[in-house]
Amino acid sequence: MGTFKPLLPYQKLPFIVQVMIKTAVVSDQIYVVTGYRDDHLRKKINFLLSKDPEHRWLEVNHFSIDTWRNLARRIQFIHHPDFKLGMFTSLQQGLRHMKISTWTLYHFVDQPHLPQSFYREFLQQLPSEKQWIQPRYNNKKGHPILFHQSIADIILTADINENLNTLFKKMPIKKKLWDCLYPQVLQDFDTPSEMLQEEI
Repeated sequence: MGTFKPLLPYQKLPFIVQVMIKTAVVSDQIYVVTGYRDDHLRKKINFLLSKDPEHRWLEVNHFSIDTWRNLARRIQFIHHPDFKLGMFTSLQQGLRHMKISTWTLYHFVDQPHLPQSFYREFLQQLPSEKQWIQPRYNNKKGHPILFHQSIADIILTADINENLNTLFKKMPIKKKLWDCLYPQVLQDFDTPSEMLQEEI
């Protein structure tokens, strides 16, 4: 993208703040795993959340001012000093420092365009006898992912050179694929042209 992706603007707010405000609707606690430019990211997020957004923005996004003001209290930053070891180790670092939760929503920063309605419908897939719930669109698996505490335990004890795909090919887990109506689950923003196409 040519710049620091978490702070790229999408509909007047940085990617990472867009993800935070939407997941706040369904999450009790939001954990942000940082690595590169950790201090800069924290300062920017804290500064943005210390100010009230435009009233029109709140209306468009169906977000109350009280929820916005409480958002900062529900965010915990987790720094991963060895982030260069890869995404899987960042996930392990996050899980290692989180409070124990029955279910975890694992979200990437480059999907700021998922609508708030997606998260409400996704959480309606719970409760479930499955361990892993993943959205699917047009027969293709997407993100984000919901996984049970039993999966978190497996991830935490895995070798740092693993990844989610190879790890769960080795062992049976109970998966549920949710056929949703949101093509955005298949999309992440890796280039400026992808962002432009979405905005059009």
